[in-house]
Amino acid sequence: MQLCQEFPDVFSWSYKDLRGFNPKLAQHTIELDPNAKPIRQKQRPVNPHIEPLMKKELNKLIEASIIFLIKHSSWVANLVLVRKKSREIRLCVDFRDLNRASLKDHYPLPSMEQILQVVSSSERFSLLDGYSGYNQVMVKEDDQFKMAFTTKWGTYAYKKMPFGLSNAGATFQREMDMAFKGLINKIVLIYLDDITVFSKNATDHLFHLRQVFQRCRRFGVSLNPKKCIFLAHEGKLLGHIVSKEGLTIDLERVEAIQALPLPSHKKALQSFLGRINFVHRFVPNFAALVNPITLMLKKRMAFKWTAEGKASFEAIKEAISQVPTLVNPDFSKDFMLYAFGGGDTISAILVQQNKEELEQPVAFFSQGLEEYETRYSFIEKHVLAVIKSLKKFKHLVSNNKIQLLVSHAGVKDFLLNKDLNEKRAGWITCVMEYDIEIKVTKLVRGKGLCEQLALSRQVEEGDEKETVLVLQDG
Repeated sequence: MQLCQEFPDVFSWSYKDLRGFNPKLAQHTIELDPNAKPIRQKQRPVNPHIEPLMKKELNKLIEASIIFLIKHSSWVANLVLVRKKSREIRLCVDFRDLNRASLKDHYPLPSMEQILQVVSSSERFSLLDGYSGYNQVMVKEDDQFKMAFTTKWGTYAYKKMPFGLSNAGATFQREMDMAFKGLINKIVLIYLDDITVFSKNATDHLFHLRQVFQRCRRFGVSLNPKKCIFLAHEGKLLGHIVSKEGLTIDLERVEAIQALPLPSHKKALQSFLGRINFVHRFVPNFAALVNPITLMLKKRMAFKWTAEGKASFEAIKEAISQVPTLVNPDFSKDFMLYAFGGGDTISAILVQQNKEELEQPVAFFSQGLEEYETRYSFIEKHVLAVIKSLKKFKHLVSNNKIQLLVSHAGVKDFLLNKDLNEKRAGWITCVMEYDIEIKVTKLVRGKGLCEQLALSRQVEEGDEKETVLVLQDG
C-alpha cells in the first residue's frame, strides 16, 4: 500500500527499529508500598536445551538497549520463557514479588464490548498492532534497578517497560490515549497495543489511516508490519471475528477451550472460569450453565466433582462450540428485549428484526443472583432481569425505542403500577429513563432465536412455567 511506503518509519521489523515514546512526555514509574521489603529470588535451574534460545533473546534486548547488565539490586527475579503462536520465544520475568509490593495504578482500560461493536458495524477497518508495545515506553531511571533479573550470564535490568509488570498496562493505555487524543472513538479505537482504524468507506479510510500514521510518527509509536491488516471487511480483533455480518468468537479460541481437561483442583477451576468469561454475551443464560461449578468454589466446600458439575462443564464447552453470530445493532430501528428470572439466575436477550422481520440476537446477558435476591418473588426476579439488562445494554439502547417483551402479565403490572412502595419506586426509577413499550407475548419470529430463548427460559418455580412458541412465515 502506497501509504505505508510514505510512512516507513512507523513500522519496526526488530527490537532495534523501535523508536518509542519520547521519555520527556512518557515514562513508567514504580511506586512501592513503604513497608515492602525487597526480595531477591534464587536463580532457578534452566533446561540446557533452552539456554541457547535465552542467550539469543538476551542479546537482542541488549543490542536494542531494552535491558542492561548491572552489579547490584535489592530486587532480583527469575526469567520465564514464553513461546508465542509463531513458535518464537519471548523472555518474561517473574515479577510477582515486585508486583505485590507495587501501589496500583487504576487507570481504566476501554470497554472491549464497545470496541468490538463499533468495529463490526464499520464498512472498512484496519487492525494495527504495536511492535513489542510495552518496550516502547522508557522506565524512570531510578526505578530501572527494581526490575532486575538473574541469569547464568549475569544480572540484568530493564530500561524499557517489560511485559508482566504490574501497572504496565495502565501506563501504556494512558500514553496511547494521549498520543491519539482527539481521534479516539471518531476514527480509531485503542486497546493497549491493538489500534483499530474504522471508517464508512474506503476513501475515508485512507484519509483516516494517514491521520493515525501521522500520530504514530509524531509520538514514536512503532507498528508491527507482519501483524497489521489494512482495508479489511473481516478480521480477528481481541479474540473475536468482526465483520459487517456481525460478531462471533475466533474459532482458535473455541478449539483451545474444547481441548481443556476437567480441572483437578479449585485453582484450575478458577482459571477455567476466567478463560470462558468472555463468552457470556454469546451464550443464552450463561450464568445458569456455570452455576453448578461456580458453587464448587465456595470456601467451606471440599473440591469434588459431582455428576451435575461434570454435566455443567461439558454443557459449557458444547454451548461455546455453537455460539451464534451476534448481528450489528442498527440504530435506525427499535430494539426488542426479552428478560427472564427464576431460581438462582436472571437473563436477557437483546434482539432486532431483519428485513424479513425475523428476530436476530444483538447480545445476551445473564447473571447469578445474590443470596438475598434468590428470595425475591418470581415476578420480582423478572423485573430485576429487566433492570440489570437495561443497565448492561445502556450503551446500545439509551437513545432508541425498546419493546420489552415479557411472558407474564404480572411483570407488566409491576412496572406500570403507580402505587409504589420504596423498593418498587427505586426499581421503576431505573426504567423510567428509557423509551419502553411493554408487551406480553410468547411468540417469537425465528426458529434460531426460539432455541436461544428456550435456553434462557429454563425456569420452573412452583407452578410457574414458561413456554416459547415459534411464529414462522408461511
